[in-house]
Amino acid sequence: HRRAPNLRRVRGANFHSRYMRSRTGSGGRYSDHPCHSEADEVMHAVGSRPGFGTGNNGYARFRGANGSTAYAEDIAIGERRTLQCAATALFCGFVLVVTGLSVMWSADYTSVKLRVVAGYDEIVDRWTDVYAPEFGNTRFDVVVGDVAVTASATHDVTPIDTASGNTHDYFPIAFELGSLLEEIAIPGLRGNETLGLPADGWGDEVLENAKETDGDETREHATPVLTPEQERAVFEYLTTPREVFVRAYSPLATRARNESSDVLTSETPENFVDVSLGARALVTKTEKKSNGWKPCKYQHGGFFRGGMCTTYTVLDTLCVKVSVDRVSGVWGANSTYGGAGCDPRREWEIETRAMTRAPPSGADLTLATIRHLGHGRVVVRSAFDPLIAARNITDGSMFFAETQASQSAGAVVLLVVGCACLVPGVILGIPFASRAWRGREMLRNTRGARRGTGGHTHEEEFDDIV
Repeated sequence: HRRAPNLRRVRGANFHSRYMRSRTGSGGRYSDHPCHSEADEVMHAVGSRPGFGTGNNGYARFRGANGSTAYAEDIAIGERRTLQCAATALFCGFVLVVTGLSVMWSADYTSVKLRVVAGYDEIVDRWTDVYAPEFGNTRFDVVVGDVAVTASATHDVTPIDTASGNTHDYFPIAFELGSLLEEIAIPGLRGNETLGLPADGWGDEVLENAKETDGDETREHATPVLTPEQERAVFEYLTTPREVFVRAYSPLATRARNESSDVLTSETPENFVDVSLGARALVTKTEKKSNGWKPCKYQHGGFFRGGMCTTYTVLDTLCVKVSVDRVSGVWGANSTYGGAGCDPRREWEIETRAMTRAPPSGADLTLATIRHLGHGRVVVRSAFDPLIAARNITDGSMFFAETQASQSAGAVVLLVVGCACLVPGVILGIPFASRAWRGREMLRNTRGARRGTGGHTHEEEFDDIV
């Protein structure tokens, strides 16, 4: 009687640890089985899924028709999704490839570029044979008021799309004045006695020494210290528009002015033709309303005060294209392509201005600041210069058939993306195509067997198709 509780406790503990039933009612705990393995534990866990039953050994088995039907439905859903992905990828890839081929065919980049380059080469040949010698033998001066400065010839080459080396080379010719400010305005200011500017402190000796020693003519000029009254007078002088002319001296113009003589000699007086570039100011000052100091300062580089934004611009370049009349021999500005300027990106305007930041103190620009910017270049080009023609053909990009090149690049991108979509579509669709082909062959064999043509059929062969 006394030992019964102890025996029950021990027996109950041992029974509980070794013979406790699992949640699925599959019998003893598998972890305590003498022949237990990890594979057995996995198979035992699978038996806890809904729709499955267990055998006598604890392994999961299908629970009749309901379990097999659910499993088949899962497989069918997965196959339908795979088939849909394959069909979508194939459709998108096909559409992209067809679109890319259509765009590339319509662009026709190679033939368009060859045709444009052929027309450009004709212009180059005409320039080399006719217009270049005529333009190069002409002398051009830049005139402002009573001051005339001769423009120097330059042969700088602007990079042009060579179309794989098919364009013809040519010798560029242009005439250029480095700076209206330094060549004309500053000498005029220094010679104006009413302004009373200092005679020394302009760095003339240093500049001359630099030209003689290393030929450096672009070194920054020195500016003497000016009084506030002198600064205001100089600023007013520079902001006053003045007529700018390009004076052309040429044998054709001389012969037209001297009709009595067809032969030019050293005694024949030089005549010229003035081509007006309009009234131009080296510096402009503009005041306009502004919504706040931030747009004025950061967007326009101006100075904000009292709701007004004060901005400054300096003359950057004056570029004009000229041509000569074959009958009269008179030079004039050529307005071909829509204006007498040299750049279609500027709408063929002669003048190009550059913005400069206003002083934070609110005062006007000083002469030292304006000279530091170094603007005011004047360029004279022939209207038949191949550079002008190339800019007109390419809209200033200097790249022949740029639109067609962009379309071809886009077509290549479409083709690459389309091929990338076709690859997974084909890979996913191969099993379905193979199954369809085998089913067709089995169906044909079955029909042949029924007709007595020697075909054979077995019920197990249709399991894969189903």
